[in-house]
Amino acid sequence: MNQKQAKIDCLLEINAGLLQCVYEATKAGELMKALEYQKRLDENITVLLSLELAQQFDE
Repeated sequence: MNQKQAKIDCLLEINAGLLQCVYEATKAGELMKALEYQKRLDENITVLLSLELAQQFDE
């Protein structure tokens, strides 16, 4: 497994956790906290897309 794929796998795991945090915070009515988690999730998705594109160009 190359370094980019390892980063992608790690970010996918982090994003799964962040998504769970968004769900739990929303369910608890903590909307500001949910928005903060969502913001981090959005940033990670942007990084993931960049890594995926870079990996495709490397192939």
